Amino acid sequence: MTATPVQPQRVEFVRAISRLDATALVVGSMIGSGIFIVSAEILRQVHTPGLLLLVWLISGAVTLLGALTYGELAAMYPKAGGNYVYLREGISPLLGYLYGWTLFVVIQTGTIAAVAVAFARFTAVLVPGISADVFAGTTLHFPKPIGDIAVGLSWQRLLAIASVAVLTWINVRGVRTAAVIQTSLTIIKTAALAALIVLGLTIGRNAEAIVANFGANFWPATGLTLAVLPVIGAAMVGSLFSMDAWNNVGFASAEMKQPEKAVAALQPVMAGASKMYLARYLMGAALARQGRYPPSIEHLRSAIELQPESAWAHYEMGSCLLKSGDSKTAVVHLEIASNRLPDFAEAHSLLAQAYDHLGRSDDAKRERSGSKN
Repeated sequence: MTATPVQPQRVEFVRAISRLDATALVVGSMIGSGIFIVSAEILRQVHTPGLLLLVWLISGAVTLLGALTYGELAAMYPKAGGNYVYLREGISPLLGYLYGWTLFVVIQTGTIAAVAVAFARFTAVLVPGISADVFAGTTLHFPKPIGDIAVGLSWQRLLAIASVAVLTWINVRGVRTAAVIQTSLTIIKTAALAALIVLGLTIGRNAEAIVANFGANFWPATGLTLAVLPVIGAAMVGSLFSMDAWNNVGFASAEMKQPEKAVAALQPVMAGASKMYLARYLMGAALARQGRYPPSIEHLRSAIELQPESAWAHYEMGSCLLKSGDSKTAVVHLEIASNRLPDFAEAHSLLAQAYDHLGRSDDAKRERSGSKN
């Protein structure tokens, strides 16, 4: 009696994040303490309100371009991991591995620590008893520009540590619980910020401040010359830091509910983006991840008609055709993708599979023809 082999169960993330939750994740991550902290430092660098607004405007445009790129990558690789997955699949596993460890040790941990410290400092404004004075520790002396650093415990630091611990516990409890809390806090924060803006334009309106900021001093006295470009570039460090975390939803892409509907909802927004190419491509890629190959092929065919040179659209089309059984047409698209993406190993692998399936099909036809004769 032979034992029946046990098939390993497929372990997946719980798909519990809705479109609203994903939007709240991005909005809540971007709108934080950074916009209140870095504006003063930016103004100290550029000196005029006009350049301050210009720095934020350019940073917003750069962020939007990055978001459109991430939308394409997220549709191609709907897996948990975000940047790690994109670097691993798009460039090399080594680069993805190095980025993953850097993210864990420096990037994400440093950002979390900075936000926690800002939370504790602003809380101390409301509760003065939460002091920044170190009561257990020492002072380390370093040469300039580092200077002295107080190492130890303070009530502000303890509050920052506690906030990180509580939020970590909430996320460990489950994605649904974390999503509800994230969405609720984002709504509260956005409503408070909107109220602050409205109050500033109505009750807090100050004629002298308006004249001082939007009068003759709005632009530099020397005008907009090439000399301001390095200043704007340096000032953008703070604004881009504040706008960072917009890509956080990529880490949770494998937990999105019905991602193809989320992409479909973006079509009206993307109506002017490359004559709908991006919307068509994203829809096709998302449907392919759901195993819905016929509608995916239709969307990808439209994307290729709009941009015939798109290697990624040809790759996705070849992959869908191969999985739906049309190896002959798949070879055509995968050859284009392989030629235009010579370092993309997955395209070459699928092309080899398509040739293999095509060869088997030809052999089967010859066998059937021989048996009839």
